[in-house]
Order: sequence, then structure tokens, then C-alpha cells
Amino acid sequence: MTLSPEDDGRDAPPPRPDLKKPRRQKAPAVDLSKLERLPPHDSDAEQGVLGCCLLAPFDCLTKCDTKGVLSDWFYDTRHATVWETLVAMHRERKPVDLITVQARLKSAKALDIVGGLAYLSGLLDAVPSAANLGYYLEIVREKHALRRAAQAATQFLGSMHEHEGNVEALFKQFSHDFGLAEKSAAGADRVKQIRIWDQNELTAYKPDPDLFLVGDAMLMRGDFAVLAGFQGIGKSRLTRTLGRAGAIGHGTWMGLPVKRKFRTLILQTEDNLVRLQSEFSTLGDVQDWLRCSEPIVIDLASPSWRGELREIFQAWQFDCLIIDNWTDVAGRQEVSDAGAVFQAFMDIFTDPQTRPLILFLAHMRKPDKARAWTPKRPWDLQHEVAGTSALAGKARTMFALQGTKEAPDGETVTFNVIKCNNETKPLPTAWLRANGEFKPVAGFDWEDYYSPPEDFGGRKTVTEAHLAKIFEGGPLARKTAVAALEALGFAQPTAYKALAGESKFADNFTFDKNGRIGWKGDE
Repeated sequence: MTLSPEDDGRDAPPPRPDLKKPRRQKAPAVDLSKLERLPPHDSDAEQGVLGCCLLAPFDCLTKCDTKGVLSDWFYDTRHATVWETLVAMHRERKPVDLITVQARLKSAKALDIVGGLAYLSGLLDAVPSAANLGYYLEIVREKHALRRAAQAATQFLGSMHEHEGNVEALFKQFSHDFGLAEKSAAGADRVKQIRIWDQNELTAYKPDPDLFLVGDAMLMRGDFAVLAGFQGIGKSRLTRTLGRAGAIGHGTWMGLPVKRKFRTLILQTEDNLVRLQSEFSTLGDVQDWLRCSEPIVIDLASPSWRGELREIFQAWQFDCLIIDNWTDVAGRQEVSDAGAVFQAFMDIFTDPQTRPLILFLAHMRKPDKARAWTPKRPWDLQHEVAGTSALAGKARTMFALQGTKEAPDGETVTFNVIKCNNETKPLPTAWLRANGEFKPVAGFDWEDYYSPPEDFGGRKTVTEAHLAKIFEGGPLARKTAVAALEALGFAQPTAYKALAGESKFADNFTFDKNGRIGWKGDE
């Protein structure tokens, strides 16, 4: 990987101090600038770091910045010059690529010094993947630390005669001057990548209360979760209610306790601004607690896209990120591996202490056309989520919305917790979708809901005669009309379906100024 070397004009290392001279004789002055140019170094690794930063500038330069990389980590002055240019452009939020870096060096009259465009192109050609940054960076860091240690040792020996009898103080002074204590601590942090807990530590552990958003531990910051359902059943609408619950900060969401106020960001690919305006205008004041993108391409394979999301998070730190939907993310060719999707989000939100909950919306598998669709019990629903088993495996919590037998995408839905690793799984609940709200359905007939398919054909069907009968006294409120049909022996979901605006009887309905439903001929 080594490029054609050129004379970098470095001075030769200084001669070693003559330790045979009398102890009291003053040591020669030490030129620190020359000591900085002492070997060892690894030119290949230095070129590797620069090549990675040119391949994936935002991600790699951000990682280098968090690790405190400085220009003096680079032994070769050409590498140090290129590094300073990259860092300056990154901090100014300028686009970083081969052409822009070349122009920047040229304007600074440094392009010829580093070897011209051929040299810069060679940096790119020498690196197989930006994923190797950590490997190259570790080598460069170690070589720099060794040079610093050599510098410290040389000056330490040259100054010992002035600190006779107080070598410990001298060592502390040099540790401070050369940052050896900090580097040692940084090295310790780097090595401790595996944290082992014993029983006493785990027993005494007290989690940060800010981790918990909904439920005892149902939705937690830092976890992955899934909300699944058929298209059109109300998944997107339900995420808006979750964001509103976070804005309120108390009460319940779908029967689950809301633990605190939390911020929610929705990244979505379908709803236009007209639809969003209609929904958000009914949510109340959620200005600083719920935000939503316009329809976008969720391009996790793009470093610039990931960088933009990271910047949004830094400017407006949200607790819950909703991705609507999984198919638009994992279905893209560049990130077809589900594991790459999860890793991409881990790379965007690198700090586990502040990482948000990430909730994916997913579709249910299309029902078999040869058989009538029937609701599934919660333990059977996990296998009905479309996509990949990795999605179900990675998620700590999974929800599913189901409709009724008559209309899988109808107004009455059931809310099912189909996976819950953090707490006891609650029972399913029934809800009525109405004007952007999900209202609980009391007295839902679960036995009828889960009845076997063979019973479906023998169930009673609402007819015009039934409707004419219940409205014979005049218009009724929808709830009263549903109760009247239930009194005739119909299940509540069947009653709501018959009275829906899209039902087959809709042309025979009338509505008075109070919104009550009537039957034609009975006004």
C-alpha cells in the first residue's frame, strides 16, 4: 500500500545524551521539534487513515474527532498536511472529496508539497474499505505514543541532574507535560470493551429513570421495537398518538402507562404534507415533542444521510425514533442485510447512554386468498410479520394491529403485544378508530373474535330489514345504533361495520345536523 516515497525534509534525530558526563554538568538543550520526528512510524497506516477519510469523510472524520486525533499523530509531514486540510473542511461543513481537497491544498500552495493529485488518488486506491479505519488508526496512535515516550525519556534523562533526589516529582512533571497520564487512561478506556458484572453489582444496579418511556419497561430508550399490521389498518396514525402521549408525559397509550415526557421523531416515506397537516392539526400542542419528516428516501447506505440524521439528533435530541416503514429501509439493495440496518443505527447513535428507542413499522404477511382471513392469537402473530426473522429477533418489543374477520382493515382493531422481553406481556385490547383517535371498546367479544373459520359462514348477517327496524323510531347516535344491533344478536364489530360510511348500506343512510344516523324513508 506504500506510495512512492519522497524526501519529506525531516531533520535527523538528535544524538543521544552522553550519560558518561559528570552528573552535575548541565545537559545540552533538547530540541523538542526534532524529538517529535523520531521514529517509529508506519507510513502505510497513516495513508490508510487518510484514505478512509476520503472514502467516507463524515463518518471517519467524526470518529477521528471523538478519538482526539491530532496532526502530530502523523509522522510524515505530507500526511499531517492532508490531515489538517481534511479536518478544517469537515469542521467548516464543506464537502470533502478528491476534487475539493485538491482545490483546498492548491489554494494553500500545498498541493505540490504533498505530491499533487497523483498522491491524493493513491491514498484512495490504497484503501479497500473505510471500515478498516479503526485498524489503521490504532497503529498510528501507538506509533505516535511511542514517539512521545521517546521524546519524554530523552528530555527526562537530560534533566535528571537538576532534580537529584526528587525523581518522582520529575516523573510527574513529565507525565503532565507530555500527556502520558491522559494517554494511559485513554488506553485503559480503549482496552475495556467488555464490562463484566458480578452478582452484587447487578443486584445493586439502579437504571436511569429516563430510560423508560411506556410501560414498566415496554418501550425503552436504546431498544429496537416493531409495530406490525396490514396496510391501511392505522399503524402510521397510531405512531402520531404515541408522539402525542410523549408530549403529554402521563396517562396511558393503548392502555399502557406513559412514564414521562419524551420527544419523538418520525421518518416516513408515504404521507404527503396535506395528510400530515390534517393529522397534526388535531394533536394539540406537540410543537417541541413530536416532529415528522416529509416523504423521504431512508438511505442508510449513504454516509451523508447518516450524518444528517446524526446532526438532527444533536440539534434536537429525541427519545423515540419511528421508521415508517421497515420495507422501505431493508428492501433497499444497499442494506438488504437486516443486520446492516441495525448496525447502521448503532453507528449513527454511538453513545448507548443517549441512544433513542427505534420503532419500526412493518407489514403483516398477505393472507392466503384460498381461505378467509381470521384473527390470530398474540403468540401466533410474530410469525406473520413480513420481512426477516432478524427483525423479530432484534426487537425487544413487538406490537401488532389486527382487524375483524369481516374487515381486516376496518374501524375496530385489536392491539396485541406479541413480544415483550422486558416485562410481563399484557392481554390484547380492542379499539375503535375514529377521527384520528383510538378509543377502547368495552365488552369486546373475544370468544367470537377468535372463533374457528368454519363457524364464519353460519354467522348472522346484517340486512336492510335489520337496519330499517332499529331506525324505525328515527335517527340514532352511532353508539346507540350499535347497541341496538347488538341487542338483535350481532357482534359489536359486525354492527360497527354495517354502520360505517363505506358499508354496502351507506347510500341508504341519512345524517341530521347533530351527526345522528337515519334510514331513508324514515325522516
